[in-house]
Amino acid sequence: SGPHAGLPTLRPWLRIGRGAAIAMHGAGLGRGIPDPAGGRLTLAPDGRIEAAFGYEECGQGLLATLEQMLVEQLGVAVSDLRLIVGDTDLVPDSGSSTASRATSMLYQTLRAIGPAFAARLLERAGQALRRPAGELALGAGGIRLRTDPEGGSEEATEEAAGEPILSYGELARMPGEAIRCEAALHYPVTPDRRTGAHYLYTYAAVAVRVEVDLRSGRVRVLGQHHVVAAGPVANPQGYLGQIEGGSGMAHGFALGEDARMAGGVYAFSNFDGYLIPTIADLSGETVVEAIEALPPGDLYGPRGVGEIGSVALAPAIAAAIHDATGIRVSRLPVEPELLQRLDWLGKGERA
Repeated sequence: SGPHAGLPTLRPWLRIGRGAAIAMHGAGLGRGIPDPAGGRLTLAPDGRIEAAFGYEECGQGLLATLEQMLVEQLGVAVSDLRLIVGDTDLVPDSGSSTASRATSMLYQTLRAIGPAFAARLLERAGQALRRPAGELALGAGGIRLRTDPEGGSEEATEEAAGEPILSYGELARMPGEAIRCEAALHYPVTPDRRTGAHYLYTYAAVAVRVEVDLRSGRVRVLGQHHVVAAGPVANPQGYLGQIEGGSGMAHGFALGEDARMAGGVYAFSNFDGYLIPTIADLSGETVVEAIEALPPGDLYGPRGVGEIGSVALAPAIAAAIHDATGIRVSRLPVEPELLQRLDWLGKGERA
């Protein structure tokens, strides 16, 4: 609690409160549920490096994440890539695009097939150029000489800094079988024998500051700070978007979205009754901080953050409401009638 939490402000009907919550969220579908993964890398006839996965881009930034992983692992340019997702005629079975699992399994699959794929490209290039594969490297646009070959000469270093010595299109036209690497994996399974138990988790801590209007019962989130431990950040913009988007979703079900039912039928059929937050409702400051370090020996890389952004905000808001008013919130969304306490004004009382 802050030093002024719950006390009357210059407008005595407004109370300020602070609250925090921590959360953990399992990724993957859990023990006892089929959770396959996999992918394929191919050098296409036109020289593009095709990455085929069965996931789907739903606005979560999956394609940008895949691009960034490929660029970092292979050393190629985005223009060298062709991403194929979602078309079941063209892609291997990668499992579902749910349960905060896609980023983890993209990483695991590329870790399994990326080095072998790169080695096969360099082996084929070495045969074409009549050079040892160890002197060559993948780069933007094609094969280049390594800048640090064993016993490398100044001439080799200068050549590596220029244009590729063999384009990927030229490499694709070389005699030989198509260069392709594919892997079929399964999401890591916990030794815990309970059905639905998880092996990989993400963690988050959220602190918020709220303003409670005792006249209307309205709660306004003035600021929120998220600290998320989900391993290395594969796509910073997507990571931020997922946490901010998840917090907006949680803001809605904590403070406004009331899915009332009557006789087994939802009472509202439109957004004039079922109120979701707008950008005006989310105007408070939002800070997102990533903890990227993993425990020693953890080889599973980045975790998905599609859900963790929505887990801890609601209990943090409830804690802040209690800090401001002394009222314990026991159901969501928070009912304004619970917080309308005009009889408190000028008395500084608590419930």
